Amino acid sequence: MKKTPALLVFTTLLAACTQPSSPTAPLNPPPTPVDTAPIPGAAVSHPHRAGELILGYHRSEDLQRAVRLLQATVIGDNPALKQARVALPDTLTVERALGQLALGSRSTLRYAQPNYTYKRPGIAPRTFMALSVNDPLAATKWDLERINAEAAWKTNVRGQFPDGQGTVIAVVDTGIDGTHPDLSGKFVGGWDASGCYDFFRPPSPDNRRPQPIPPNVNATNNLEHGTHVAGIAAALRDNAQGVVGVAPAARLMDVKVFCDPKEDTTTSAVIAEGVLGAILDRDGDGIVPDVITMSLGGAGYDSATAEALNMALSGRDLDGQALPTYDDGTGGGVAGDGTPDRTATVTVAMGNTGQADTQYPAAVAGVIAVGATDPSDARASFSTTGQHISVSAPGVNILSTWPAFLNQREPGYNGGYQAISGTSMATPEVAGAVALIKQFHPSATPYQVRRLIERTAHDLGTPGWDAQTGAGRLDLKALVDALAEHDLSQDEPGGSARVIVTTANRWDSNDDGFVNEQDTRFAPPAANVTLLQGGRALYHAKTNAVGQASFSAIAPGQYEVIASTPDIFDFLSPYSRGDTVTSQGTLTVPSGAEGTAEIHLTSTLEITLTWAGGGDVDLTYWAYTPTLPDGTPPPLPDEPRQHRGQMVWQSVKTGSKDVTFSADDPGTDVQRASETLQLNAAHYPLIAMMSAPHPENFWGITRIGVDTTRLTHAVTATLRVKRNGVERNYGPIAVEPGADGSLGNTILWSGIDSRFTGSFILIH
Repeated sequence: MKKTPALLVFTTLLAACTQPSSPTAPLNPPPTPVDTAPIPGAAVSHPHRAGELILGYHRSEDLQRAVRLLQATVIGDNPALKQARVALPDTLTVERALGQLALGSRSTLRYAQPNYTYKRPGIAPRTFMALSVNDPLAATKWDLERINAEAAWKTNVRGQFPDGQGTVIAVVDTGIDGTHPDLSGKFVGGWDASGCYDFFRPPSPDNRRPQPIPPNVNATNNLEHGTHVAGIAAALRDNAQGVVGVAPAARLMDVKVFCDPKEDTTTSAVIAEGVLGAILDRDGDGIVPDVITMSLGGAGYDSATAEALNMALSGRDLDGQALPTYDDGTGGGVAGDGTPDRTATVTVAMGNTGQADTQYPAAVAGVIAVGATDPSDARASFSTTGQHISVSAPGVNILSTWPAFLNQREPGYNGGYQAISGTSMATPEVAGAVALIKQFHPSATPYQVRRLIERTAHDLGTPGWDAQTGAGRLDLKALVDALAEHDLSQDEPGGSARVIVTTANRWDSNDDGFVNEQDTRFAPPAANVTLLQGGRALYHAKTNAVGQASFSAIAPGQYEVIASTPDIFDFLSPYSRGDTVTSQGTLTVPSGAEGTAEIHLTSTLEITLTWAGGGDVDLTYWAYTPTLPDGTPPPLPDEPRQHRGQMVWQSVKTGSKDVTFSADDPGTDVQRASETLQLNAAHYPLIAMMSAPHPENFWGITRIGVDTTRLTHAVTATLRVKRNGVERNYGPIAVEPGADGSLGNTILWSGIDSRFTGSFILIH
């Protein structure tokens, strides 16, 4: 990514948990409502397109059910990725829509996410600087000298010289000036996912559709970044013109995902379509990339982009079938035999925050995440660090191609070349190195390629891998020497993994009125999953709607698995964000195959009510009790569910299978009386309240109250809530005797209470 000042804002909604000003003030102050519909909202912390969602679906009918539930409109469908972009009605925010989907259609969608926005890499030109090749500006390319490029190009590897011949590098960026004299003639057909480029007409904001980019045209729409990246990777050599790229004989594929200078962002949907356009040969010229390089990123985990990259890394579609474009026999296999002959290796910029950050898609498992170094072989001050970094390459004052039309208005221009800085510049250097490897081993897996680059890197800083520069700085000479001495196809091919995250208990998923082995476990959406080795967090992913997180092109071996999510029974509540449920397990990833692991999450909850003044007060818990079915078939997921049970208040006097109560305290001690309840580890999931007949039962997940029907006078109480190790205290609370004819259950606390107007609500 281009070095630009960046500020990442993470919004966390926390419960107000100390000393309300009066007994009638809300215990958990609700946020200002956007509308009056009784729908809890899901927290969204990262920039996204207002009024839009991306829905990953299993079947088209599942998509249509979700669309009907939201009263939304499909504005873009990508069947190859089973992903649709939908526009929400004006009355529904993104947060509310995600909350509604989580309750109404969680089992019918693979995922639902905002259409995240990605900032266009900025341009900050650096000072301009005026081999044995005849490219006149090549002598100013300190980066090529540092990575030993010329020595590498002169190394004979089994009768060939490494230059990227026969490979294709897809540049997912702003569009490239294919008419540039140092790039012209290198292009295969490209793909404009932004819908902005048109060779015959200017872009129309009202009618944008993905479309092919013909070879060797100017597809920049007045943007510079992609042209600079392309030249670093593959500018022509020995053409008496300008500079030279790392893989000068590689061809380029222009994948445009940013529109023009008037728009400084792109979206998840556009980037995913760009990757698919490349690997599925959307333009129909029969050519797909060996390398994909991306100098962009953002803070939010993006399932849409991650799934597209997993297809590129594996050469398989979402159902595990080989992509015909990568099962064509060109990688040395048998065309159409169901096994990919080759795949695309992906290089991604770490980012320019100058600190430890997790940005995507750099943190997607299986990609090569690239940091930047300076001329002294130190980490560039702007280069983002992190546990997922793979390798570094020069990224400070890197001279490369510049769109020719801009040279008439940019200061310091020199015939279409500029020197600028960023991890954006380091990443295509590594992409060029990948092309050199693929020249000799077109069927090399992304894991084999990444390991070779890491193994031959020049170690920097702390001996061995470190979070500052990864395995070290790219060394092309060491890399090609390894290619000459060793058959890469004999190396470990890598593996993949699937981690399934569910609750520790089952719920009545088949609506038969019973909870038994025929039922599934609830899968909390968007759980964070991390794979670790030796204490190092190597790979990250998030679960989809059915609780599965996927990892492609990773190292075989044993892993520790850590899964976490906001409280699994109040996962939509803005007040549960600090109450994280975490569990761990182990995973074995076999060589050349998929490893699986299942992690169960258990929420813990302990409530203690303490009161002074004597009197019989009972702590109560709102629970769902399943009943026998009435013979009515289960409804569709977007329709009201049938009556399968009832909501009841439970106390020490009634008993409970969901919670364990302490001994009944009748309040004989007027100084201090107390009762405690603890959530049972194997309790019935409260999310099953969605099966209750009344919609108001949706919005009180984990309600705690008191039964005051036996109380004859007012008392003062305090409430301690300890959930998943996080403790909060409420009070003092004035507890009044129950009204005549009421059940006497007054709600004191709720995980989701944004619909409540005060601390106390009497349930009649």
